[in-house]
Amino acid sequence: MRNSIAQQFNVGGLVRFTLPTVVMMIISSLYGTVDGIFIARFVGTDALAASNIVFPALGFVFGAGIMFGAGGSAVVGKDLGAQRKMSACRNFTRILLFSLLSGVALSVALLFFMKPLLTAMGASERLLPYCEEYLRFLAPFLPLLVLQIVFGMFFVAAGRPGVGMWLTVVSGLMNMALDYLLIVSFGMGMSGAALATAAGFSVTPVFALFYFRKTRTELYFVRHKFNMKAIAASCTNGSSEMVGSLASSVVGWMMNVAMMRAAGEEGVAALTAVLYTQFLFTAVYYGYSSGVAPVISYNHGSRNTRMLRRVFGICAVVVALCSLAMTGATLLLARPLTEIFLEQGTEAYTLAIRGYRFFSLGYLFAGFNIFVSGFFTALSNGRVSAWLSFARTFGFSVAGVLLLPAIWHIDGLWISLPVAEAAALPLSLYSLFKNRWRYRYF
Repeated sequence: MRNSIAQQFNVGGLVRFTLPTVVMMIISSLYGTVDGIFIARFVGTDALAASNIVFPALGFVFGAGIMFGAGGSAVVGKDLGAQRKMSACRNFTRILLFSLLSGVALSVALLFFMKPLLTAMGASERLLPYCEEYLRFLAPFLPLLVLQIVFGMFFVAAGRPGVGMWLTVVSGLMNMALDYLLIVSFGMGMSGAALATAAGFSVTPVFALFYFRKTRTELYFVRHKFNMKAIAASCTNGSSEMVGSLASSVVGWMMNVAMMRAAGEEGVAALTAVLYTQFLFTAVYYGYSSGVAPVISYNHGSRNTRMLRRVFGICAVVVALCSLAMTGATLLLARPLTEIFLEQGTEAYTLAIRGYRFFSLGYLFAGFNIFVSGFFTALSNGRVSAWLSFARTFGFSVAGVLLLPAIWHIDGLWISLPVAEAAALPLSLYSLFKNRWRYRYF
C-alpha cells in the first residue's frame, strides 16, 4: 500500500491532505469553547472565569500529548520515508505506551495537588469551588486526552488524516450533546461540563486501539522491547510543542492574576471569552502545521529536496492568506463572538470588546511563527524548534505581560501577546535563512 504522504503534492492536494487535521484541531478546540458557552449561559459568569483559571493547570497534560504526538510522528514519518516500516511500527507502539503512562502520572499529580495549585493559579475564594468541581471530575480522564492528541497525529503519519478528522467530529458532537444533557437538563453545572468533555476524549483512543491492531494499515501495534531512544527522540523533536504548551499555561496564569488585580472576576471573565476565540483561531495554524508535518518528515527522510521545496513554498502562501483572513474576521466578528459568552451592557462585555481589537493584531504574525516552529520539528531539529517556541510563547510573552500593563494598564495586558508574536517573527525568519543550506527547503 502506497502511503498518501508519498504523493507528488500541488497546492490543492496539500490543502486537501491537511484539511482533516485542521478540522480535527478546530473541533478539539471547540471542546473548551462549547463548555464555555454552556457554562456562561447556564452556570454563570463566575463559573466561566473559573474555567479559565483551571485551563493553565492542564498545560502539562496538553503539552505531553502534543510533545509525543508531534515529536513521535516526526520520528515515525522519517522511518516510513526511509522505508523502515517495522522500525516505524515499533517506535509507534513504544511512544503510545509511554504517552499513556505519562498521562496517568500527570492526572494523579493534579488530583493530589489540586487546591494549592488552583490557589496559586489565581482562584479567588469566590471562584475556587467552581474550579475544584471542574478539575475533580475532569482529571481522572486526562490520560485519554493525551492519547486523543497522540493518536490524532499518528493517523496523519499513517496517511489517514480523514479518519482522525471524523473521530474528532464524533467526539465534538458527543461533547456538545452531553453538555446540553448534563448541564441544562440535569443541572450538574461544572461537573457536568467536565464529564461531557471527558466523554469526548474517549472516542478516538477507543477506536484507535482497534484500528491500529490490523496489519493492513500503514502503522500497527507490534511486540517490542522497551527502548528509550525512540522516546527520547520524540521528546526532543516535540520539545518545542511541549515548551509552547507549558509557556502558554504560565502566561495564561500570569494574565489571569494580572486581570484579577486590575478588574476582578469580571475582568477574568472577559479575558476568558477572548482566549476561547484565540484557541479556536490558532487551532487552524496548529492543525495545518501538524497536518503538513508528516509530509515534510517523509520527504526529508527520503531526501526528496525538490518536493520539500515545493511543500515549503505552498505552506508559506497558505499561512500568509490565513493570517490576513483571521485578522479581518476577528475585527468584524468581535461583538457577535463576545455575545456568545457575555451579556451586552456588562462590565465583562465592554472589556472583552476592547480586548478583541488588540488581540486581532497577533494573528498577523502567529501563523508564520507556529508554522516555522512546527517545520523544524518535522525536520527532526528539536533544538531550533524549541528555541523558537520558547522565545515566542514564554520569553517575549512574559516580558510583555510584566512590562506593558505598567505603561498602558489593561490595554497593555491585551496587547502583550500580539507584541510577543511580532517580536518573535524576526527570529523565525533568521532561523529559516540560517538553516536553508542544511535542509535545502528554498
